[in-house]
Amino acid sequence: MSYFIDHIFPTPVYSSRVDNFDKIQEEMHLAISSVNFGMIEEWGQTHYVSTPTFNDRYDMPLFEMELQKHLEVYCDAVNFPMRNYTLRSWFTKFERGNYGHIHNHGHHDISVCYYVKTKGSSGSIFFETPAESATTSIVFKEYTNRFWHPPEEGKLLLFPSYLRHGITTNTTDIDRISFSANIQFNR
Repeated sequence: MSYFIDHIFPTPVYSSRVDNFDKIQEEMHLAISSVNFGMIEEWGQTHYVSTPTFNDRYDMPLFEMELQKHLEVYCDAVNFPMRNYTLRSWFTKFERGNYGHIHNHGHHDISVCYYVKTKGSSGSIFFETPAESATTSIVFKEYTNRFWHPPEEGKLLLFPSYLRHGITTNTTDIDRISFSANIQFNR
């Protein structure tokens, strides 16, 4: 018997630690020092963001170079030729009891999450299956539902913006702060 199984519709989630961690953390903390975090009223008491427009720009040249390097690796892995892009970014803060509702950034191409401050149990990002009806199958159920990425300072995630995700409740007294961004490649 001869056969081949195609794994179609994969969901590539990229995870890596940044190089030059200490200098990047310095840049991040300097940028955060000028942020006035607030909640978005329509969301309720979920978590704090640096801007309700999700379009801040920060002076973080080391991080931008690091992000570019990782983005090139990610795009190469998914066979997408790099090109110019725009970046929309913001910081998020999760205090004790805060969480992130399930959402996606589907009108963008790639989303970014970088953990600036966390103690591991201060809220994990989780991704939901993009194959929603697969949850009804007893054969493939173990491959569906949710996949968690625990936060770690210096960890960088890149993922398709269409992928639904959320953040579990911060059950600690340590604030979890992350830098988030959306990348839109030039058409």
